Amino acid sequence: MNGRGSVARLRNVADLVGWPRLLFLAPLWLFCRRYLAIEAPLSAPPGSTDPRAEMADRLAAAGLEVADVGPASLSALAEINPLYSVEEAERRLAEGHACKLFRRAGVPVHYRWIATRPLRLPLDGLVFLPEPTDYVSLEVCTRARHRGGGIQSATVAWSSAHAQSLGRTRKVAFVAWWNKPSLRAACRSGGFAHVGSLTQWSIGPWRRAMASGRVRLQGCEVRLE
Repeated sequence: MNGRGSVARLRNVADLVGWPRLLFLAPLWLFCRRYLAIEAPLSAPPGSTDPRAEMADRLAAAGLEVADVGPASLSALAEINPLYSVEEAERRLAEGHACKLFRRAGVPVHYRWIATRPLRLPLDGLVFLPEPTDYVSLEVCTRARHRGGGIQSATVAWSSAHAQSLGRTRKVAFVAWWNKPSLRAACRSGGFAHVGSLTQWSIGPWRRAMASGRVRLQGCEVRLE
């Protein structure tokens, strides 16, 4: 990553944790990356309730509009995330993952990558194998100056209704342990609970991964019981 990208990464994380904590996290993250596995079971919606109507209600209450992201609209993600990578986004679309773009008053403020098939984790060489009924939040990002305005909570709740509309019965996500705002929003608005963790140590070419709780690691394959 070039110098501008490195500065953008630091600012993005600093917006979440603050500069003093970032100075502690940055050296540690180079050698030890730990992600918390969280899940939220989803019951089937009552017969009289349409999940699509609930999704619309969630977005209307937060003043948000949602659209699918395709190859022609990937550039909108760069307005939200300074670390946006065209190549990574194109690869995800080619692998069958989906991205939802949320706007407020016409301004892109949030995106959510969703996976229902095997996906690469943000740890070298590891692939998560979801169950057939899983709905996985692959990556979520809110525009820095719009954080704290209820967008994260609204879109977490929206994603529960979206998962139900697809017939899914469990939501899953892997969140960096230091990303407290995302964890709080997921647990408060999405009913998520911490069920395990995945940690990867790296020193030069040496790598070692470990799983805990209900996370299972076999070779490069990761599952959640």
